[in-house]
Amino acid sequence: MTLQQLKYALIVAETGTFNEAAKRLYISQPSLSYAIKGLEDELGIVIFERSNKGTIVTEDGKEFLKTAKQIIYQFDQLSEKYKNSSVMQQRFSVSSQHYTFVSEAFSKLINYYDDTDYEMILNEAKTLEVLDDVRNLRSELGILYINEINGTVIRKILKVSNLLFTELITTYPYILIGKDNPLAQKDHVGISDLTDYPRISFVQEDLTPDWFSEEVINILGHKKSIKISDKGSLADLLLTTNAYVVSTGLYIFSSDIHKTVAVPLNTEQTDNSIKIGMIHHKNFKRSPIAESFIDILNVTIRNYASWNYEKHYF
Repeated sequence: MTLQQLKYALIVAETGTFNEAAKRLYISQPSLSYAIKGLEDELGIVIFERSNKGTIVTEDGKEFLKTAKQIIYQFDQLSEKYKNSSVMQQRFSVSSQHYTFVSEAFSKLINYYDDTDYEMILNEAKTLEVLDDVRNLRSELGILYINEINGTVIRKILKVSNLLFTELITTYPYILIGKDNPLAQKDHVGISDLTDYPRISFVQEDLTPDWFSEEVINILGHKKSIKISDKGSLADLLLTTNAYVVSTGLYIFSSDIHKTVAVPLNTEQTDNSIKIGMIHHKNFKRSPIAESFIDILNVTIRNYASWNYEKHYF
């Protein structure tokens, strides 16, 4: 078994066909098939089920590819460590739920490394994608929240995935609205106050349970629902309609004050606190660039965090 065979198998899994994988690898399809067959024979398992419709990863194959990805990641990390530092390109990837403070911290990170060669990736993703990206080492860090509603399920996933959650800040539920929304006149709102207003939520996977919602409170009985995938759309909708989104209260929108209002949301939960934190794989040491991002993120959050549970403006 060689590293080249491991990389071949990962590309086949990613593309879904031997033909596409061979094109990406610039080798012939028979050569690729021969290399994978040799790997399967050596391991005594079938990694791919082949058919006219494509290639399907077997259960044994899924387990093998998961380990193979970790091996390749460790090898790449080792290679990077001993490269000539003057020509080394640093790489950092973070996956996050849709948080404006993460975007701002990421921008500051890029400016901080202005004199360095790098590849920076910010993936604003659905909750399950954030967990999956860090578990499978596509991202070094993930940013998400845990509260009373999703805590049991999220912590179970973290445990079985060998992921660690580190809290960045504790906050509470708010609704985020435009300054002209009638609810902006209130100092606090309850669930019943929201019935007639359009509710904005971020798109998740079809049939995904409420545990994985980005909105920290699932409000039932709303008459109007708006689903979006782009954080930029959120700003436009809040300023031009009477829609609201349930928020953490940590929001960076505009340098022009009083365009957007965060109003505390009263809930019936025993504990309505929200822990926003980062996740990373416990088997891998964080890179220096990841540590820099964490430092910047902590400062950014504390610059915008509301320590008092009261209405504030952005």
